[in-house]
Amino acid sequence: MSDEPTNPLPSDVRASDQRASRVRASDAERERAATLLRDHAAEGRLDADELAERVGGAYSAATRSELAALTSDLPVIEPTPARERRPLRTVLRGEVGAFVIVNLLLIAVWATSGAGYFWPIWPLLGWGIGIASCGSGRRHGRFGLASGHRARGCGPSRRSVAQ
Repeated sequence: MSDEPTNPLPSDVRASDQRASRVRASDAERERAATLLRDHAAEGRLDADELAERVGGAYSAATRSELAALTSDLPVIEPTPARERRPLRTVLRGEVGAFVIVNLLLIAVWATSGAGYFWPIWPLLGWGIGIASCGSGRRHGRFGLASGHRARGCGPSRRSVAQ
C-alpha cells in the first residue's frame, strides 16, 4: 500500500497508465474537476491564484490524465454522511397532531360564529387527504421508494431538515 492520496477524478485513472492517459475528458468530468478544486480551495488547500490556474487547466484539459494531474497532490474529500431520516410514523404523528389542533380551532370558530354553513370541511378535507396519501403511499410501497424513504411532500422538506 502506498501513502499517496488516491485521485477521485475520474475513477481509477493513473497518469502512468498509457491507455488511460489518452482517454478524452468529457465536459462533465471537467466540471467535476473544477468543483473539486473549488471545494479544496474552500477548505484552504489552494489560494486564489492557484485555484484560478488549476480551474483554467481543468476547463482546457483534453484528457483524463490532465485532469488527474490537477488534483493528484490533493487529498480525497470524504463525503459527509447523510442525515438519518425520521421514521414516517414519527413524522405523521406530528402532522396529525397539528391537523387535529388546527381543525379543532377552526370548528370552534365555526361553532361560535353561528354554526351556519360548515366551512371547516374544506381545510379538513384538503389537509386530511394530504396526510392520508402520504401514509398510504409509504405503506403500500407506491412511489418506487425503498424502505425508509419518504414520498415527496410527506413530512418536512429536505431543505428544512438539512439546515
